[in-house]
Amino acid sequence: MARLNISLLGTFQVMLERRFISRFRSTNNQGLLVKLLLQNDKPLSRELLVALFWPEESEKNTRNNLRQSLYQLHKLLGDLDEPQQPYFLATRQIVQFNPDSDYVLDVGQFYKRLTTGIWKRPFPTITTTCSPASLVTALNLNHGCGKKESNCTIWPWR
Repeated sequence: MARLNISLLGTFQVMLERRFISRFRSTNNQGLLVKLLLQNDKPLSRELLVALFWPEESEKNTRNNLRQSLYQLHKLLGDLDEPQQPYFLATRQIVQFNPDSDYVLDVGQFYKRLTTGIWKRPFPTITTTCSPASLVTALNLNHGCGKKESNCTIWPWR
């Protein structure tokens, strides 16, 4: 099991070494983590991040807010204790979630399964040209619902 597990599908959850992390100081800290996770294939400029999360504040305040948010995320995820394999890569200009760090992101797993057709038994194979029914099955499976279950909570109209 990965050291860090993040769930964005359904309820937002972060687990570090099998313990839930729930003490994010602000929704901006959660949003920053999600933004960096979802775009971890490339570094994001600090200017972009401050414009997204603190659009109406002064430049001095926005830089400080970003610095403090990154510090809080480093602290929550244990980056201050284990700098050998940090979750965040940052310079004065850019910030990136380290794609080589020890983590699992449910959205990443779902996308990989959906696009490559890799499913563990007994689940059906889904290819990149999947039918709407197969997509529903993929969504249900990612939330722990079986293909034939009718009480899956992510589909409220059932």
